[in-house]
Amino acid sequence: MILKDGFYLSELVIQNIATFELERIKFTPDFNCIVGETGSGKSLILDCLQLIFGGRADKSIIRKNTPFATIEAIFKTTDKKITEYFTNIGYPFNDDEIVIKKVIQKNGSSKSFINHQSCSIQTLTIFAKTFIDLVGQFENQKLLSENYQLKLIDQFGGLELKSALFRKKFEIFTKSIWELESLQQSRPEKLKRLDYINFQISELEKLSPTKKDEDQLIRRKEELQNIISEQQTFTQINHLLIAADGDNVLSSLKKTSDLISNLSISNAEDLHEQMLLAINIVEDVSYDISKLTGEMDDVEFSEIIDRLDKYQIAKRKFSTDINGLAEALEDFKKEILTVNDEETQIKRLQKLVKHTKLELNKLAEELHIERTKHALLLERELTNRIQELRMEGASINLELLKNTELTQSGLNSLNFLAETNPGEGFSHVKKTASGGELSRILLAFRQVLSSKDSISIFLFDEIDTGVGGETAKKIGSALQEVSSKGQVIAITHLPQIAALANNLILVDKLVDSKEKRTKTLVQVLSGKKIDNVIEKMATVH
Repeated sequence: MILKDGFYLSELVIQNIATFELERIKFTPDFNCIVGETGSGKSLILDCLQLIFGGRADKSIIRKNTPFATIEAIFKTTDKKITEYFTNIGYPFNDDEIVIKKVIQKNGSSKSFINHQSCSIQTLTIFAKTFIDLVGQFENQKLLSENYQLKLIDQFGGLELKSALFRKKFEIFTKSIWELESLQQSRPEKLKRLDYINFQISELEKLSPTKKDEDQLIRRKEELQNIISEQQTFTQINHLLIAADGDNVLSSLKKTSDLISNLSISNAEDLHEQMLLAINIVEDVSYDISKLTGEMDDVEFSEIIDRLDKYQIAKRKFSTDINGLAEALEDFKKEILTVNDEETQIKRLQKLVKHTKLELNKLAEELHIERTKHALLLERELTNRIQELRMEGASINLELLKNTELTQSGLNSLNFLAETNPGEGFSHVKKTASGGELSRILLAFRQVLSSKDSISIFLFDEIDTGVGGETAKKIGSALQEVSSKGQVIAITHLPQIAALANNLILVDKLVDSKEKRTKTLVQVLSGKKIDNVIEKMATVH
């Protein structure tokens, strides 16, 4: 039965992977051991899990003469945090079951799925780093990550809240610095822009463009143009009537009158009177027209034309109509407010960065003091644990360094050092320890910290390499202890470890006589089969 708030791998289905044709492997939520002869395909099971957890697939892993390969992992959980985690990343599930599947095509392409929805490799990688740990012959083991080790020291010392608060403030700090630098870098260009905007606002405010004003100007311009046209007509009429050059109607009438006055005809006098009357009429008309011809207000007309010209120039400049000019003026004013607000933002961010850095330095100092104390306690406990795992005389040194620059982890960096042979001195655990020794050191780490970590599934590959006898029993007991806090899946060659498993899985290889092909078969053992396999393992070792 699954433990309350547990999370474990329930089943793994492997199809067309190397020597695997189609195998379903059942796991229990506690201590699972995978056993079998060398080369049978035990480690291939963990390789398949690595692929499920975001590892890159090579098409060469596909079984010969098959078009594709699939790996499907089924997890069981009642942990609300895990349910929320998958819901938040967009892969909700029902019935407490999470299904992760990978399909590898013959052409080398592959697809991954969570709960029957397509997902990215990055999503699987983040999930695996959060909830699953691989210990043994694997690259980039989480336990060898400095940042992860610091996190575990915080968990060991109960410093999670303080370190989480630091990370949150550090995130605000780095974001504020980025925003501040961005604003400061763009400031010179913004100031140039500000000069341009102020000039444009000045010009547009002088113009004070409105549709109503433009319409009134156009109407008044048309009125004045009509007046000018009429004045020109009056001038032309007067010119025809009384032009100074003598070639006009009045001059012609007078000459005609003089000619008539010299006639000797009987009605000459009457004709002369009529001509004098015509002359008087033309003079009266000319006088009346002269009164209608007033002085034109050239200044007003010139101002109107000038203002309308400015409207046209502005409209062409901003590629808009008169309403657009008013909007452009408002936009410029808003932009000025934005640019000026950036100066306020710069001052605010400078103050925030300074204040947050002081808080971070204080928190980092507190964390350093606490971490130093708990690192000493943890290294003593780890030293005791690895010595219990038959590494006599070996010891651990968690060298906590204090740096001058703040990072997401505070002021600390960590050197995970080990001395596996007394008197030889400490050096980095990856360089000092052999494969088997490193696995035992990491197992000790897991013994101490597995209950404090988010990790729920622990995979151990070949952790018993190069050991036997009492050491094997100690390793088995340690694995059993870790399995009380999470699921353990371990590959082992030793009967002392296999005998402690809650679930024993046998991996065997055979050649099909009909197909003349090698197949790997997997079976979960029970009853007498368990005793027989352990007895056989004891005989071999």
